Amino acid sequence: MLYLLVGDDFEQEPSPENGHELVVTRGTAFRETINEDAYGDGWLFEVEVADTSALEELLDADAYAEANRLPYGLAAYAADRSLSDLPRGQASVMVIPGFGAGDWATGILRGRLSRLGHHVYGWGLGINRGQLGRDAERLLPRLQAIVARRDQPVTLIGWSLGGVIARQVARQQPGLVNDIIALGTPLVGGPKFTFTAPWYARKGMDLDAMARKVDDFESSHALPCPLLSVFTPHDGMVHPGASHDPHHPEVTYREVNASHLGLCLAPEVIEIIALRLARA
Repeated sequence: MLYLLVGDDFEQEPSPENGHELVVTRGTAFRETINEDAYGDGWLFEVEVADTSALEELLDADAYAEANRLPYGLAAYAADRSLSDLPRGQASVMVIPGFGAGDWATGILRGRLSRLGHHVYGWGLGINRGQLGRDAERLLPRLQAIVARRDQPVTLIGWSLGGVIARQVARQQPGLVNDIIALGTPLVGGPKFTFTAPWYARKGMDLDAMARKVDDFESSHALPCPLLSVFTPHDGMVHPGASHDPHHPEVTYREVNASHLGLCLAPEVIEIIALRLARA
């Protein structure tokens, strides 16, 4: 059964009726059933496949069920157990969500890093609505408070557009940030190489001009700290080539096998981040 959930912040708690109960912690949420039959009536959309041979690589329903045979609780337990092999630390970390997401979307990542001993914070600004300059300014007091409390600069982890905001913050206040980890972030080209490009084009905006403006800015504003860019060829929302920065020398690249949405969840990414934070 598929539900439509809309809200700023929500989580699930056990419920005697159906196993889980929706709890809204900020904003308003609406719960509406939009599909009860994934294999029969009630499809949300249809996809026309250009190369049908690619379908042979997909799992059928039985194979998918076998691959995911662990109940959620056991799967989460197994993922937590894998943390015992990763280095621990006490870095100060802030995770900035991507466009259209909030702290709820980075909760699992933050929880994993917290269990490794790090002091991990959400960005605390609700939904990321793409207001880069305003959000960077609003983050500064929060970062200043964290630095004062922990007496050490912060590592910023930015997922997608969150990585762009992280770079903006580091440029405005270099002393607050000692490292940036960008997950599927378009480091060049602005929206031209992202899934939002058609929307901007329909608005009559010149994507090439926007890309040149971004390129000019990046080439003339040095990044004051190292950056780790984690990207995936299976992203689907940001072209993997856009996650490569030709302007700044202190950039390290790691390719992973994940989707764009999975960059905050994949064990491979958690390991990369943990190893990076161990250097802080």
